[in-house]
Amino acid sequence: MRNHILLILFVGLLNSILLNGQVSTQLATITEGSPVNSGGLGYSFDGKVMPNGTLLFTGSPNGSRKGIWKTNGTVAGTSKVVEETNQFGNDWDQVIYTDDGVLINDNNTWRILKQDQTALSVIQGMPNLRLNNLTKNQDGSYYMTFTSGNDIILYAAEKNLVNIKNIGSFNPTGNAVVMSSGNYGAVTFNDNVFTSDTPYIYLKSRNESLLLLDFIKEYFPTATDVTSGFMFNEFLFVNFAEPGNSGNYKIINLKNNETGASPYIRKVLAFHDYNTHVIVVTDRYVYKVNKTNFTSTEIFDNVFAFTPILFSGNKLYIIGNEGNDENIVEINLDTNLFSILPNSKTGSSFYFSKFFQFKNEFYYISQSTHQLLNKYNFVNASSTVVDTLSLRTGATVEHSLFEVNNRLVFSKRLGFLQHEPFVLGSGTSSTLNASLKKLIVYPTLAQNEIFVEAPEGESFLNSQCYISDNAGKMYNINITPENSFDISSLPKGNYQGILSSEKSNYVLRFIKM
Repeated sequence: MRNHILLILFVGLLNSILLNGQVSTQLATITEGSPVNSGGLGYSFDGKVMPNGTLLFTGSPNGSRKGIWKTNGTVAGTSKVVEETNQFGNDWDQVIYTDDGVLINDNNTWRILKQDQTALSVIQGMPNLRLNNLTKNQDGSYYMTFTSGNDIILYAAEKNLVNIKNIGSFNPTGNAVVMSSGNYGAVTFNDNVFTSDTPYIYLKSRNESLLLLDFIKEYFPTATDVTSGFMFNEFLFVNFAEPGNSGNYKIINLKNNETGASPYIRKVLAFHDYNTHVIVVTDRYVYKVNKTNFTSTEIFDNVFAFTPILFSGNKLYIIGNEGNDENIVEINLDTNLFSILPNSKTGSSFYFSKFFQFKNEFYYISQSTHQLLNKYNFVNASSTVVDTLSLRTGATVEHSLFEVNNRLVFSKRLGFLQHEPFVLGSGTSSTLNASLKKLIVYPTLAQNEIFVEAPEGESFLNSQCYISDNAGKMYNINITPENSFDISSLPKGNYQGILSSEKSNYVLRFIKM
């Protein structure tokens, strides 16, 4: 009877990973066999939710050949849309996700995969050059810069990436160029302080490109040099020098030509329009700037330079530096007060955390020995691990979080080489799941034998273990007195299962090489 109950329990959790009462279901198996390339696609999971609610994302069968997949958040609704012709890759030099579709540089021809298409179509007017920057404006239009030798060329496109036109040379030095844009044009400058620079500004009202220094002199005639410039909506934030003063920080309202003082801004991570203010997040500071009189307030001064950023109502969430660790910081944009959330460490110098609000709950990614998906409880100031996303191996791995048709979709890196898409939840009762505990398995990649670590006071003698592969085929394997399993006869692949002892039920997962 016990084995029968265990079998029913396991069938209900097939192809799912359970941690702390949560279930994650693999939406598809992208990898076919063993990947031939551990770089590139194995490190980052990239995608975007389209206006119709479908997530388009990049996947690869072997680590080299790129493909575009789609999912509606269900197993049945996940499939490959299109992929490179060459099975070894190298057809697609760049893959860039926008609200209007996926831009792909396919053998030096720019094509687009729109949300309802199953094939790539040529983008008329796009040059056969490498895309350097792309920004989208409030009205849906775009500005793009392309690299041509040591030159940067500016292009403009109307909504839906149509009527693309060449504006002209936009930064002749062409190295580490940063572009920002707004309602009234675009601006560039070189972010490499050790390289000479020729920043430009494009003014939409004049249909004119000119040196940023020449434009600034229309407002500040004694300006001698420009350090940087950022555009947001109608506002231009500029840093420039005058005789005897190397640091002038000003705001120009391009709509009414009013000017005022600006806080020091060097590297902008995000702008945010909030009521009567603009919120500016830099790689060190958070400022609140009044849009009418340009008065500014420094809200926070210890931003982690690689922080994720989440604006939620009147709150801003970032990572702040504190000692040798980074923690999540909550900033109230009305009161200008901040607090470091207790029990919210993201890991020392962790570059690729993510913040996400899903069904009014706050999720984030942290790193220790693994990259973990966590959920923060603001009531009792605690954090719960929802799932394990990947093993920390020294490689720089970037996971993603998406909301797809009211489902939380994310990537998990199975083994060392590839990401696979998962969704939180499977329809299995959370009450039933609560009795299942995670079991430590080592090595997680093996050919002949794996071991499990028995919790203190636990014995696995005479225990039963059911496992399944990603295709759903089930196996019954026996545990030895040394808490090991013989997996030599299993086909290569990913396995998950349940080990049942007299005291509890445990979840385990491993990869047969």
